[in-house]
Amino acid sequence: MKLGSYATVLALFFLSSCSSAPKPIEVKTVPIERPAPVIQEPDPVALRDIKWYIVTEENFPQLMEEFKSKNINPVLFALTDDGYEALSLNFADIKRYIDDKNGVLLGYKEYYQGAEDGSEGN
Repeated sequence: MKLGSYATVLALFFLSSCSSAPKPIEVKTVPIERPAPVIQEPDPVALRDIKWYIVTEENFPQLMEEFKSKNINPVLFALTDDGYEALSLNFADIKRYIDDKNGVLLGYKEYYQGAEDGSEGN
């Protein structure tokens, strides 16, 4: 026999030995409980008192004398009226953003732990 004949016989032998049909795979799905997320509440913010001074061209010398008499080293940050408006709007945007993020976090908490009324989240 030629080499090609041996290869054919050998291939038929291997193919015939695997001719039994494979058993079907059985898939079972079992619902599992959602794990409760570990969400730690952040520490509350403790804001420090700040005393604001409105410095104008007219009251500048008077304020400097007051600071010297109280042994205060003045550090001045100046804003124009437009700059103060922009600062106020920026703080309002930051507050809105934090409120929105808080809503998202409460949504996740409700989803995983259920609503406060005891009903299951979606």
